[in-house]
This record gives sequence, C-alpha cells and structure tokens, in this order.
Amino acid sequence: YNPNAQIEKRIAEFVRGALGGHVMTSDMLHSAAITDAGMTRQTVLEVDKAGFSPKTLERAVSSVEGVGDELLQMIHQTWGRI
Repeated sequence: YNPNAQIEKRIAEFVRGALGGHVMTSDMLHSAAITDAGMTRQTVLEVDKAGFSPKTLERAVSSVEGVGDELLQMIHQTWGRI
C-alpha cells in the first residue's frame, strides 16, 4: 500500500485496529519497481537493476524482505520451531 495516501493509511489503521494480531505488521508498499517486475513476470530481486533508481529498488526489496521474514517467522511459530 502507499502510506503517503491518507485513505490507504486510514484503511490500514482500521484493519489493524479491528483485527489486531491477525494482521501482519510488515507493510507491502506500492512501488514502481514491484509493478514493473510483475509486468515481466519477475520478482523485484530478479529485475535488471539498471532500470530503477537505487533508492526505489532498495525500498521495494526492503518491503518484500520484511513481509517475507514476517511470514517465515509465522510459519516457524506454527510449526513450533520458535
């Protein structure tokens, strides 16, 4: 989502408030890098880095890794490995 868009920020706050711990805390941010990667059926980790500014790509990768790490932690917790 785009945290700079007030309506999206309010929706995210509402959903987190209503569902509490049932919503992941990591944000999957809207990013041109993620959109462009999807258009070529690649992940943001696979795209040609020359097509993006380093900051844009870094934000996108950080967002994807944050969600992935949180998901992995949830899986390990479910399996009793944490």
